[in-house]
Amino acid sequence: MKKYSGKDKLIFVILLILNSLVGSSSLHSIEFPNDQSFHSEYDLEWVYIVGHYKLKNEQEVGMELSFFRARSTNQKSKTSIEVFPVHFAISDFTNKKHYSSQILGRKIGGLAFYDQNTIRVENFQIKMNQDGSYDISARPKENSSIAVELKVLTHLGNKLIHGDKGISRKSYLDPKFVSNYYSITRIPTLGKITLNGKSFQISENQVSWLDHEWSRAGLSDQDNSWDWVGFSLEDGSDWMAFRFRKDKVSASEVFASKYEYSKIKTFDPTSDIIFQAQTNKTWKSPLTKKVYPMVWNLSSKSENLDLVIEPIFYEQEFDARKSTGLAYWEGGVRVKGMRNGKPVNGKGYLELKGYK
Repeated sequence: MKKYSGKDKLIFVILLILNSLVGSSSLHSIEFPNDQSFHSEYDLEWVYIVGHYKLKNEQEVGMELSFFRARSTNQKSKTSIEVFPVHFAISDFTNKKHYSSQILGRKIGGLAFYDQNTIRVENFQIKMNQDGSYDISARPKENSSIAVELKVLTHLGNKLIHGDKGISRKSYLDPKFVSNYYSITRIPTLGKITLNGKSFQISENQVSWLDHEWSRAGLSDQDNSWDWVGFSLEDGSDWMAFRFRKDKVSASEVFASKYEYSKIKTFDPTSDIIFQAQTNKTWKSPLTKKVYPMVWNLSSKSENLDLVIEPIFYEQEFDARKSTGLAYWEGGVRVKGMRNGKPVNGKGYLELKGYK
């Protein structure tokens, strides 16, 4: 594991706190393909790709690859500090093992490169092509047992725009927390994944999920916590739901989006959407000692929806304390339940941040 200086980690945390004090009045309605590019005019941005994949050797794996960018500008000197954390994990669903790697890069010394179409931090890169697809690669120097080289054909996926035309509120109680946010679901994906030092092509008809978000507000402020899930059901619908947990009241504010039959429906805290944990199903990390709720319910009477969300295996915590100073749970999940009176199944990813 590459070690980062306390100064680098402190810079990242300070950037998040500083950005939490900045308004977001310049957010805009999302438009494709323009907003698939990266947004240098905003101080916080991240792109997140996950997926469940069957490999040619019949093994089943999950992947998380997240590129972050955080910047703070001194208004007097007009100088900026910008950092680029990357988190990468492979979940071996077949053998129930989790592998991860992380890096925190800065432009100093050429360790990071950023422009409208590319983010590169050492051996981690995401690059947008002219047709709107992305080439992504991750080859950790400190852990050669895992790697990915994928082409995600985002121009062929479902575009799920969240909130009001892409302006996504995280809380009505604290309106400063807002971002531009969209997902692209069921993205045809090609390429290879390396696990335990052996590379395998992924099988045909495999898909990924991409999230892209940017803001001037500190959505990752360490005082805030959240629960997020994104999944696709076998009936053809795609779902995203999240809730901020600054306190017990804000935890009841659930926001969600659905893509189905080429139409988008959004849900806010005034709707009947419910996203909550089963309190008797928890897992305590042997590494960080954090206790995470593992089994979740998502339901809506108006959608005739009642689902249970459960990890494929529990030990999928990402310990990022050596880069961004945080640890969180992020892993592949199975979804099952009832919709419109019929059994339905699906799969996706769950993220839990801020547990103790």
